[in-house]
Amino acid sequence: MSTPAARASEILNCLLVISLLFLALCAPALSRTLVIEDDPGGLVPLYIASFQGAAKTGVSIRLRGECASACTMILKFFPRSRVCAEPGARLGFHQPLDEKGRSLLTAKVRAFYRLVYPSPVAAWLNQFRPTSTMRWRPASDFFKQCGA
Repeated sequence: MSTPAARASEILNCLLVISLLFLALCAPALSRTLVIEDDPGGLVPLYIASFQGAAKTGVSIRLRGECASACTMILKFFPRSRVCAEPGARLGFHQPLDEKGRSLLTAKVRAFYRLVYPSPVAAWLNQFRPTSTMRWRPASDFFKQCGA
């Protein structure tokens, strides 16, 4: 069972994802860039729905600060040409764990990694033992620098 603070965090993350999707669908044609800033991630199904919807609109993404956990699925849904990273932006990856800290790293999860992430990222993730420790990579490892 999750704590009230964890539940509140989940609700805030859901609202963030819903807002992202709303902005992507309703943004005026002249301002089609969304800024993702210090996104801690959240519920994977919400991020999949949000990123799929936003990507279909043709919106571009500007990464600022941290994009962690489910936010990293941006690698799957947006072409590299439509994403830029500000200096210092970084992506945070971790192995999936349940609410009790037990590993969810199964064959299905490894297959999911291969579907969601480019093969070098999936291979990099699969080399680690399951842990909730975030592993960070510079966003510039994946995306062009903004303004370049």
